[in-house]
Amino acid sequence: MELLLLWPLLPFAGIWGPPVVSWIGIILGVAGWLSTGMMVRGSLGVWMSSGVSLGVVIAFVLKNILSQRRLFSQSERELADTVRQVHAMEREYDEKKKLLEDREKEEARAFQIYSLARSLTESFSWDSLASRFTHVLQKVTGSTDFLLYLSSDNREQMELSLRSGAWREDQTPLSQGAQVYQGLAPRWLNIEGDSLLYVPLVVKGECLGVIWIRCKEPVTHSQTDLQKILEQLIIGVQKARLFAKMESLSRLDGLTGVMRRQVFLDRADEEWNRARAFQTTFCLMMVDVDHFKKVNDTYGHPVGDTVLTKMGQLLREGIYETDTVGRYGGEEFVVLFSRAQPDGVRRKAEALRERVASETFSTGWEKLRVTISIGLAHYPRDGFTVKEVLAAADRALYAAKHGGRNRVVDYMEIRQ
Repeated sequence: MELLLLWPLLPFAGIWGPPVVSWIGIILGVAGWLSTGMMVRGSLGVWMSSGVSLGVVIAFVLKNILSQRRLFSQSERELADTVRQVHAMEREYDEKKKLLEDREKEEARAFQIYSLARSLTESFSWDSLASRFTHVLQKVTGSTDFLLYLSSDNREQMELSLRSGAWREDQTPLSQGAQVYQGLAPRWLNIEGDSLLYVPLVVKGECLGVIWIRCKEPVTHSQTDLQKILEQLIIGVQKARLFAKMESLSRLDGLTGVMRRQVFLDRADEEWNRARAFQTTFCLMMVDVDHFKKVNDTYGHPVGDTVLTKMGQLLREGIYETDTVGRYGGEEFVVLFSRAQPDGVRRKAEALRERVASETFSTGWEKLRVTISIGLAHYPRDGFTVKEVLAAADRALYAAKHGGRNRVVDYMEIRQ
């Protein structure tokens, strides 16, 4: 009986022992409590010790449950901390990646703007400068409508030098009496529903000219880029002006090396006077580079200039010293054959066409081929004046181009 009184004490040993010992102590303690309670019911001490034993059992069970919960909560916290760290690292990576992409885009755009601006300083003629600036302006602002005014030699007034786009003659700043010069500060003006950007071209405090650009809406994000472009435009304008002065004193076209249009027409008038006086003949041959606009749009204007330069060389090499070649305008050339017969001119025209078609135009990394269309007209068969013969040759050229290009057409073939 006295031994039974020790059963309730077994769970106390299980509290500090290993888990197996703890559970064995619990089981034996419960069994001792029940058996003691049944055998010694009247003993208050036994019942008290049994109650303590039961309380210890309950406390031990609760201890294990709470310990497991604490361990589980700690694992959850560690996992949550790890997830937060991973998310923070992902956000940091995304931010750095976006920053790098933005920087690369900015650098690429800066290089593009530099290349575009640089191209303006390589122009030596108003036509080339106008086409290149139109291309650059479209890239930067999305607009191709502009008016470029330059101060006259005496600096007393602004003269319209270049224009692009559809402008009404009665629309400011083209309208009569319009104030072209609006000061030395750039500004946006809303005129007749159009957003116009006014920018002065200032060099060392002196206004070289002004430019008006028409946009659908103010382009604020491109103003810095536009300023860089206009700085190079000033250099291009100065070079084009200087080159125009030099060219006006020269007989030759600066790009192609052949006679300028007016010089050629003067030479044609001389030949017409000689032919009329001595009852001789001459032929005018109009030459046009096929799909030249596509060449400019695909490869750029510098490549187009290279093609025109080579064309001038091929034309000069394909004629006699007594013949004359000139640049009629853009990609059109005109050749004067003195005392020429139709059959001989036709053979020479076909030989020139075949040579151009077989020529490879190399421009840096690019290599391309072009073809030409040719129209022929003779004096006095197709006209009695230089103007009439030119018109006949132009109609023959038109027929060659609409007949498939890369061919020679004599006006006699289409004359009705």
